[in-house]
Amino acid sequence: MKDKFGIVGSQMEDFELPTSRNTMFSSLSMRTKTNLVIVLLRDIHWPYCRAHVGRLAMAYEKFQALETEIIPILVDNLKNVQKLESKYAKGKFPILYDEKNLVAKKFHQEIKLLKLGRLPGMLIVDKKGIVQFAYYGDNMHDIPKNRDVLEILATMQGWWLKHWI
Repeated sequence: MKDKFGIVGSQMEDFELPTSRNTMFSSLSMRTKTNLVIVLLRDIHWPYCRAHVGRLAMAYEKFQALETEIIPILVDNLKNVQKLESKYAKGKFPILYDEKNLVAKKFHQEIKLLKLGRLPGMLIVDKKGIVQFAYYGDNMHDIPKNRDVLEILATMQGWWLKHWI
């Protein structure tokens, strides 16, 4: 775990962002209903981000079985998040966009000019809004594997589904 900012165990700050589906997402409205996997994406143009969204889409049913929603956030505009959703998320989940970089900053997404921009990050938040896992990548392809994330979610729920994951 790369919890560089010591946020595991803390209450997640609530946020609202527009989605690729022209709706508003509110984290507060999800509380008590589902766990959240918040994915801080780097850029639509980087192959690692596109591939990561594609892998999340392929495992979407497994996340759903663990009462979890995937919440990717991209600091970009509506046109690009719609493209990312249709081509890589395959319409399974919306992509949120943060044109003003407010939520990405709130969640400590790092920007390193020597590494050509934003670094990926991931938070797992339980139904009570408590951050259970935080991972901040050291480079553009430093992204947790789905299997590892699913194991954390299964453990959070008291399940041991290693054979299923």
